[in-house]
Amino acid sequence: MPMEEGAGRQCTEAGKTGQKRQQWNNACAQEVILAAASLALALSKGRTQYEIETLINLFSLTTSNLQSILAQGLIDQKTRDYLETPL
Repeated sequence: MPMEEGAGRQCTEAGKTGQKRQQWNNACAQEVILAAASLALALSKGRTQYEIETLINLFSLTTSNLQSILAQGLIDQKTRDYLETPL
């Protein structure tokens, strides 16, 4: 979903990094919130309450799964670090 021109201006001015963001993982909080709000509005338009509740459940489950993936990644990294540490 393309951002409107100037949508990231607040973030760029606040950061003063002088670097152009080229990847999504460099988005600042305001850009992520704007994208989430836009997505929620687009997905809910013309939907029934039941359909919206189903979407909420879907995203809730997706969030839980992503958190589990991140947590397991940290555990795996700690295990690798521990095994690579000389005695």
